[in-house]
Amino acid sequence: QVEAGRRTKSGESSVMAWQSKRGNMLATGDGCLVHIWDRHGEHMYEISSASHNTGNVISLEWDREGKQLAIMQEGIGIITLWNSETRETSRMETNLKDPSYMSWSRVGPQLVLGTGKGNIVVYNARTKEKIPVMGKHPRRIICGAWSKENQLALGSEDRTLTLSNDLGDTTEQTELKFVAIEMEFATQRPEDTKTSKKKQKK
Repeated sequence: QVEAGRRTKSGESSVMAWQSKRGNMLATGDGCLVHIWDRHGEHMYEISSASHNTGNVISLEWDREGKQLAIMQEGIGIITLWNSETRETSRMETNLKDPSYMSWSRVGPQLVLGTGKGNIVVYNARTKEKIPVMGKHPRRIICGAWSKENQLALGSEDRTLTLSNDLGDTTEQTELKFVAIEMEFATQRPEDTKTSKKKQKK
């Protein structure tokens, strides 16, 4: 959903995120600003992030309904949330000084935020509750993914993978041979399930 894109005025690569589900809007980060474009390339809106002068936008994430856009800035512990229906902006204080990863749940209202020190915060957009989890990993959290069962997988520079529930509680931890840079939950096809069951019967 988020990928490196065009060059900003300063020559740095920006981040982009197509609106999930609806797909009618494209968000792009340019320094400390975020621009919203329609699918025809017409500029629609400009969003001022939490810090106007410092902290380039490093991550843009739409929630599963394409209603809320979360904006993360480098070195800034405040997440900007933009509502695509009301065009209103709100701020969420996380008390995180070194954010490194952000992702919305695929099926729920949870937004997870990871840091360079391996800590996370799970934010529930429905209840507005924030659950801090210290020491999820001993080093920087690099990547992650949510499953359709609302399980959270996280990868870190410590070469481990953790599985957690939607409250951030660790349910499983696995050591990796190398540092994970990206991850995704695989979706098993119906024919694969049938083949697996036949092998088990044999």
